[in-house]
Amino acid sequence: MAIEDAGDRDTMLVDDGVSATYNGTATITVLFDDAYFEDGVGDGAGVDSSAPAALAKTSDVSNATIGSTLVIGGTTYHVTSVQPDGQGMTRLVLEKQ
Repeated sequence: MAIEDAGDRDTMLVDDGVSATYNGTATITVLFDDAYFEDGVGDGAGVDSSAPAALAKTSDVSNATIGSTLVIGGTTYHVTSVQPDGQGMTRLVLEKQ
């Protein structure tokens, strides 16, 4: 489902977002997800991992590149992938530092 307009994006971020410091200077609101994945095998031989990502308004992160930083809840993350959706939002795949 596409977000219809800037007002919808703002409402979504206000309702569910968290504050983040972008590149050490700008305070923006993002939807943060740090999901934890288990391999599901149960034999201890698999790899468990987390996949932190933040969804932000493209206008807030229009200059995002690999290596850009976000600080969320006192934790610094580096951007490893920038994925604009063409609808005004950008997913930033993150790596905890």
